[in-house]
Amino acid sequence: MKRLAFCLPIALGLMALSGCGVAMRSYRTAMPVVAVDANSPPFEQGSKQARPTQSSPTECDIAKSGVCLGFVEVDDMGAMFDAGELQAVLKTIERANMLAGQSPDAAPMVVCFVHGWNHNASETDSNVAGFKEMLERLWSHYGGRRKVIGVYVGWRGLRVKRSWPLAMQLSFFDREAAAVRIPGASLSGAFAEIALRTHENPSAQVVFMGHSFGALLLERSLAPTMASALMQQTEFTAKEEELAQRARELEAEALSASSGGYQAHPAQAEIETLRTAAVAEEAAAEMAAAPRADLVIFVNTAAAASESIQLMDQLSRSELRYQPSGTVGRAEMGAVGNADRPLFVSVTSTVDAVTKLAMPIGHGAQYFGLEAMGSFRDSYPLACFDPDKDKDRSWSLATAADGARRERAYYMITAPHMPVLQSHLMLKSVGPGAMRVSSTGEILHMESSGAISKCAAELFDKSLGVVSTFRLPESEACYAIAERPGRCNGTPYWAMEVDPDVLYDHSDIFTARFMSFLIDSFFQTPLGPLTRENPLLMGSGR
Repeated sequence: MKRLAFCLPIALGLMALSGCGVAMRSYRTAMPVVAVDANSPPFEQGSKQARPTQSSPTECDIAKSGVCLGFVEVDDMGAMFDAGELQAVLKTIERANMLAGQSPDAAPMVVCFVHGWNHNASETDSNVAGFKEMLERLWSHYGGRRKVIGVYVGWRGLRVKRSWPLAMQLSFFDREAAAVRIPGASLSGAFAEIALRTHENPSAQVVFMGHSFGALLLERSLAPTMASALMQQTEFTAKEEELAQRARELEAEALSASSGGYQAHPAQAEIETLRTAAVAEEAAAEMAAAPRADLVIFVNTAAAASESIQLMDQLSRSELRYQPSGTVGRAEMGAVGNADRPLFVSVTSTVDAVTKLAMPIGHGAQYFGLEAMGSFRDSYPLACFDPDKDKDRSWSLATAADGARRERAYYMITAPHMPVLQSHLMLKSVGPGAMRVSSTGEILHMESSGAISKCAAELFDKSLGVVSTFRLPESEACYAIAERPGRCNGTPYWAMEVDPDVLYDHSDIFTARFMSFLIDSFFQTPLGPLTRENPLLMGSGR
């Protein structure tokens, strides 16, 4: 009887889902790359979500259009519906690289987006329309100089027709399982091919972005391959520097011994060998970096923190730092601090009810099952790293007294909602001399009001650790991203809660305000546009 009481609701739920389900199908195989009107009207004042377009899509010629949108669609098992979609996308990227020539200012920007729950790749889906709007904004941000290519990764996030709202909510469990199941060789290989083709132009960039279950799907697809690429790149770079340094030392010794005539010195052959080996290591590092993204953005991720901490741990243990703008010292950065930037960014609204409430409820049954099987450790030693500390930059949280959490805690909530994993905080001005921490409500009083009135990162007190500032459309408030005091996570995997003004709820992602925040904060640095010139990836945990 107890078994019947347990199984009946599940059976009824499955029956409901099957009766009002959305068929698994592709939408874009006939025209996988479409043109986007870069001159379309912007959002109407006060509008929140982009409206689905009703115009018929037309095939895109990147030579004639500033913005193209390609589609790659996978089924519930993770297999591509049609490999021709990916090939069409790759050809468009290749063509954009050829058109850019040798000019870094004209290098294309490629943005891949993986949609989340209750969405798909159909022309009437609001995420398709919203993503088009974001691509248009990026094109305008670059002054029309750079070709912008979007890649919309479609999967059956919409399992139940919208006319059955209650049944749609029950699809949470089925669609989460799909987001866990889909990542595999097909999608990981597609992401790598997109990055490789983009980076055939050394100045071109590729950004991957996922929302909700799409962020879970994206993280599971990218984490293993990017972790491997990052470690390889770090090792090759360290070896290259080691060999180059040894060559410089021998060269100095030879010059000193022969008063400038070191060509005949016995060490000359070894110097040349070292230089050749250093060049080979540098080339290997570039090859390791080519198939990875320049930036990965997770928006209101539905991935449990247990998905994220493995990569965070590896980055911490390796003491990894990322500086995509090349060699930039503190003197150039001024009060902003340093040139460290994220490889991964996970942002979640402080009022996102889905990730704060629905996800823990949805994980409840699985949690008790895992608990019963003894799948959680009682403790989870968390590796910490903060490159801005003068000493003892690496340590670990091993006990509750240190601030460590039990392993089961990471399964029930997302990384941006966990203070112990947050790398940064968002601040909002609440007067001429005060900023409020969005995640806690704490009020910080400024010694000078000039930083707020000018909304300039370099004017804030250095102790606040402000890394960037921005304003939102139709708002006079100044917002800032600041390093979290006493943080454990100082890696290139940034995690933070953002103000409701920026991101109001779980699904409301393609708003003028949120897109403005993303572009101003992550598609450029305090020194200017995000570039790929001489990217530095440094790790000392060898």
